[in-house]
Amino acid sequence: GALATREEMGFISSPRRGQRMLVAPQRWLDAWTEGYLGRLRPKLETIRMNSAIPLMSLIGQVNPRLREVALGGEVAASYRHLGLKPGTLSLYIDFGNPHVLKQLVSELKLRRDPQGPVELVGMFWNTNELPSFPTVPDALIYADLIGMGDARTMEVAEKLRKEICFDVENQA
Repeated sequence: GALATREEMGFISSPRRGQRMLVAPQRWLDAWTEGYLGRLRPKLETIRMNSAIPLMSLIGQVNPRLREVALGGEVAASYRHLGLKPGTLSLYIDFGNPHVLKQLVSELKLRRDPQGPVELVGMFWNTNELPSFPTVPDALIYADLIGMGDARTMEVAEKLRKEICFDVENQA
């Protein structure tokens, strides 16, 4: 499975105790980010939108609901106190439940706009298990920031990268 592949790539070591450890967290994070941005992200349902409500007020009104909406990208980085004033609002939502989209559109007064600062992205995980809630996991926040590719987000991504790798090394 996926674990064997990571082991073969040298990301995971298997000590005899049977406890797996993530080694080379930088390499793992780069590979994950590349795979996500290159292969998975383009396949995810995405809707860009805008609102009459100014962005910072809009962000304040978002009420992440467990298993239906999670914060991603810049707004997640801001929530994690990484020193970023969001210029966009990325929400990962459960498109499988039509009520979620309807409710968001009505609550946030959203309308479709291909250039809009609000991005709704389809969740691609088991929505019952998200320990990082209300944000998506750090590796996904990191990938989102890298994918935006502007100087502001790259700087914050670098901060987050150090945190992720530090945490991984200290769990070992």
